[in-house]
Amino acid sequence: MNENDLLDTKEKRRLPDDNAILFRGYLCFVLIIGLVGFLLAVANIIHANKVINEYDRHPSFYLDKSIRKVRRGKKMSIAAMITLIAGLFILAVLQESGII
Repeated sequence: MNENDLLDTKEKRRLPDDNAILFRGYLCFVLIIGLVGFLLAVANIIHANKVINEYDRHPSFYLDKSIRKVRRGKKMSIAAMITLIAGLFILAVLQESGII
C-alpha cells in the first residue's frame, strides 16, 4: 500500500507498537530498582522516538489517540529514569553523611 492509497481511503491507523510503548513506560516504574528498569527505559525512549518520527512524517495517516499513547509512554520512561537517578543520588548522600 502506497501513500496515495492511504490518502484515498482516509482511514487513520494506529501507530506501530503504541500500546507496547505505553505499557513499557509504566513497567519502567515497576522495575525501577536496578539496571533492568533503567535499560528498559532507555530502550523504550529510543523506540518511542522512532515511532514519533514516523508520525511526524505522515501525521494525517495516524490517530491522535495513538500518538498520545506513545508520548505518554516516553514521558513515563523519562520520569522513571529521573526517579532512579534521583534515588541513587539521595542514597549516596545519605550514605556519605553516615545516616545509612
